[in-house]
Amino acid sequence: MSLHPLSLLSIYIALLFVLSVRYVVGPLGALGSPATLIALSCALVWIASRTHPGMASAAGLQPVRTAGLLFGWVMLASYAAGSFRPLSALEASGSNRAIVMVAALMGIMLLTADGIETRDQLDRLLQRLVAAAVFLAAIGMVQFASGWDFSRAFHPPGLSLNGDLAAVRVRTVPRVTGTAMHSIEFGVVLAMLLPLAIHYALFPPAEAGFFGRLLRWVAVGLIGFALPLSISRSAVLGLAAAFVTMMAGWSWRMRTNALAAGLVGLVAMKAAVPGVVSTLKSFFINYSNDPSVIGRIDDYGAVTRFIAERPLLGRGIGTFLPDIYRYLDNQYLGVLIESGVLGLLATVGVLLVAVSAARGGRHRSSDVATRNLGQALTAAIAVALLTFATFDALAFAIFAGALFIVLGACGALWRLTALTLPQATWAASACSPELLPLRAEPSTVT
Repeated sequence: MSLHPLSLLSIYIALLFVLSVRYVVGPLGALGSPATLIALSCALVWIASRTHPGMASAAGLQPVRTAGLLFGWVMLASYAAGSFRPLSALEASGSNRAIVMVAALMGIMLLTADGIETRDQLDRLLQRLVAAAVFLAAIGMVQFASGWDFSRAFHPPGLSLNGDLAAVRVRTVPRVTGTAMHSIEFGVVLAMLLPLAIHYALFPPAEAGFFGRLLRWVAVGLIGFALPLSISRSAVLGLAAAFVTMMAGWSWRMRTNALAAGLVGLVAMKAAVPGVVSTLKSFFINYSNDPSVIGRIDDYGAVTRFIAERPLLGRGIGTFLPDIYRYLDNQYLGVLIESGVLGLLATVGVLLVAVSAARGGRHRSSDVATRNLGQALTAAIAVALLTFATFDALAFAIFAGALFIVLGACGALWRLTALTLPQATWAASACSPELLPLRAEPSTVT
């Protein structure tokens, strides 16, 4: 019996957050992380669902699917355009690796958008994503308190280490990474998923009970407390974007309660780890003298000639390598150089279409929980839209994977609230190749 998309996506989330991306199947190199292999499997399953009459996925108009496929075609065109200029061995390898990663991320997004059958399944998938964020936060807190690095201690049998596991420090305060590649990724991922944690704390299932509701608020607290431990300006900016977007959809009473809770959390953080708060404060007060800020500003002038040389489709996806050129702490600039104006439009377009889909699901529904879920998904993407300008976001596996699940979830929410659109069940029927209507009752899939 084949795995249901919910099960396959859940396995992906677990592998993505638990196993450091540095642990790979040796012969496959950087593409050999278990999470990446599952993501590629998701892409194959989605393709099969669109072509095999016995594996029907959701049919009909799907804006996130359309935007995602357009994004994929533009990236493929950029890959092809890059091959028309002389490439070094490193550039060719980087280009091949990048296009495979695009296929993997698209598989995650499309399978989420088209393979999730019911609102119950969507909630379970997103709650598992929140649980993974709680795991990441907990590992980071342990690392901060004790110096114990889970990524170093847990070496899965059969996998090889691809790259160094290095601790990151700033001044005298340790910057934690958890299982992420970098402290910035750690903080921004938590900022992106915090709105979903808040949503499921505000709207727990009826059967959750007192302890179930309490655990959901504990999850919010763990994520909120661990986020500043990244000592990351990007994470704080992402947190601000998340809260502003969430509060835009709340009543004044909820906004007041959220601000009060935020102030209490800030006081608690300052009392528990005063060095973290003071360091973050200095980051913003002294930003004009911060080498990282100066470097980000200098990036714009340094890359102008690369953009001018190939403005339409860029130099080729995955070819602007820091080992050859320079580090770019700006995903927008990176996409513009490698994939040109068309690539930048396609990348921003898929994010904005997902926001539109989440907002469409919100406005289409009269259910308070569904409306708030649409706002939470919008807030998660708002974090990505802002932090794309502060670090090379899609180079980090956990951030990219979580983001593309969120993008797919926006498409799933749009579809599940669009009751008049033609839809189909995922369940394969050996007796009939016809597409069956999407089930309304909760699924038994786990």
